[in-house]
Amino acid sequence: MTVNDILKMMLVFVHFFASAVAVATILRTDFLILSYYTSPLTRKAVDRIHSAKSVVSASLTVLWVSGVAICVQGYLSDPAYLLNQKLWLKVMVVLTLTANGWFLHRFAFDAIRRGARLCDAMPHQRATLVLMASVSSTSWIFACFLGIARALNNKHNFAGLLSLYLLMLGVSLVASLVLTNLLGRVARGGSRDAQRWQARVKALKHRLDAGQESELQV
Repeated sequence: MTVNDILKMMLVFVHFFASAVAVATILRTDFLILSYYTSPLTRKAVDRIHSAKSVVSASLTVLWVSGVAICVQGYLSDPAYLLNQKLWLKVMVVLTLTANGWFLHRFAFDAIRRGARLCDAMPHQRATLVLMASVSSTSWIFACFLGIARALNNKHNFAGLLSLYLLMLGVSLVASLVLTNLLGRVARGGSRDAQRWQARVKALKHRLDAGQESELQV
């Protein structure tokens, strides 16, 4: 095994590790936000969400640096490396993540503050938050998929892979809008079903709080 092979393995490991950390953090944060969607955000919840923002931003930086290094190494080994259509789709997805992250920082995180109920936000604010959250989670998952899907290398054109990505985005967005709309209706209703949902959410938040505290103790 050459030094070049060892370097490539290290770069790929760092690249994938950054993606895995980001995906785990985003999915956990999405779950946390949904659990608080119909009730006021606590200080702990807000702190966790903003902490997750820092983790994901750092992961995106590592993804860019390691990704560029991998591309440079691949090009120096074989100039045809840059002809891989999957590579350029991944670049587009990471660019989307970068732009979406900026919009999240600029427009979405103002709604995440102590005592706020996300379901009470203006319709366009809720739609913006749901759109950006869907783009973030779907794009990170799809980027990880492209990273391990070596069978797609040089076998599919850009348009076909892009169609798959857009399909995943569409499904994620529709599912998120339907779910948040249902949660909003439950929160505004005074039925027994609404009360049961609120009790379940409260129990879930207690579990999340207990799990976070145990992790800190470890």
